[in-house]
Amino acid sequence: NGVMRSIGKSTEQSNYNQVTKRRIILIKAHSRKCVNKVSLAKN
Repeated sequence: NGVMRSIGKSTEQSNYNQVTKRRIILIKAHSRKCVNKVSLAKN
């Protein structure tokens, strides 16, 4: 029982890490798009 609980915790943690990484990537991509728009507007 204790082993199953620890496995569940580790998978939860890895899922959370994956979601966080994906969110960071999306935020970076979004900010890059915004920067491109701003640089285009300047030109």
